[in-house]
Amino acid sequence: MNLWPFSNRHVHSTPRQTARWRESLVLVGIWMVSVLIRSDYAWAAEAVWNFDFDDGVQEDWKLIGNVEVVPGVVGNAVRVGEGALRKTSENFLPIQAGAVSLWIRPVNWDGTEPRVTIFLEMTKGERRYERSFIWFYRPDDTSRRGISFMINQAGMAGKTGWTGISLPYSRFKSWKRGEWHHLLVTWHRDEGTYFYMDSQMVAFYGCQHALRAPDHLYVGSRQFVKDNGPLTDVDEVRMYDELLSQQEIRNIFLQGIERDFNDVD
Repeated sequence: MNLWPFSNRHVHSTPRQTARWRESLVLVGIWMVSVLIRSDYAWAAEAVWNFDFDDGVQEDWKLIGNVEVVPGVVGNAVRVGEGALRKTSENFLPIQAGAVSLWIRPVNWDGTEPRVTIFLEMTKGERRYERSFIWFYRPDDTSRRGISFMINQAGMAGKTGWTGISLPYSRFKSWKRGEWHHLLVTWHRDEGTYFYMDSQMVAFYGCQHALRAPDHLYVGSRQFVKDNGPLTDVDEVRMYDELLSQQEIRNIFLQGIERDFNDVD
């Protein structure tokens, strides 16, 4: 009997054969969906910069202080706190819209750590406070804030001072040593800024802002502590030139949690 369903011949199928066909089609459909979900490219935005550190620290990075290569959320990561990495480029991020994504893992601190800890910094030139563009950092304990993402608007279209968005302290204080977390901030100049932690939106800042395109990227901070400072593992630093959708952010997060990443060496 010809069981090819698209044949021109008229075929009489028994109820059992029809049930088998339906079961086969369902299984094929489930398999195709699972392949799409697990694919690194399913519903994924294309990063304009992707620093995964899988091959260690490349020659185009300048090493400042002590930075270690350690197992990461995917492949390898870098451990900063007693040192930092610096990279320069004329086109890190656009002004109108974009996103910054990274994974971090506290090594010797947790959600109750009182000291300032900087994970990522971007500047226009070498000068820090006057020309800083972006910070991902943990404020000191007196602020009662978790992780903050700050933008310096000084000198841009009449804007002055810092603007920023913070992860609520209530969502941060439960962080433990050795646990990876995904942080992502995405923005559009005319719409506002969205802060995501582990694929969940935790804060929104709706004010319009003006951005200065940075040309220096620091993983870690120039103001590191040489001994006994807060150590942090950083991995999968990515930058995008568009406002990301929730599905795209979810997919970036899922690419990390598919691995087993909760052991600190």
